[in-house]
Amino acid sequence: MYRLRDSPDRRVITIQLTEAGRELTQHAPPPLQQKIVEGLKKLPEEEIKQIILSLSKLTQMLDVQDLEVE
Repeated sequence: MYRLRDSPDRRVITIQLTEAGRELTQHAPPPLQQKIVEGLKKLPEEEIKQIILSLSKLTQMLDVQDLEVE
């Protein structure tokens, strides 16, 4: 990455990736959220429904605990 100051306003700095930076981003792993989505797409619908049910229960439990703490 390198910085350029090509604006009359010295507070403005433009940054650009170097060739090495571009290459690094091309080989970087995808964000975790994308991996989860891709993994869920491979599961049968029944398993996805079970995961949703379990996560809903967990969310409700956490909401109840938040209320008890306050």
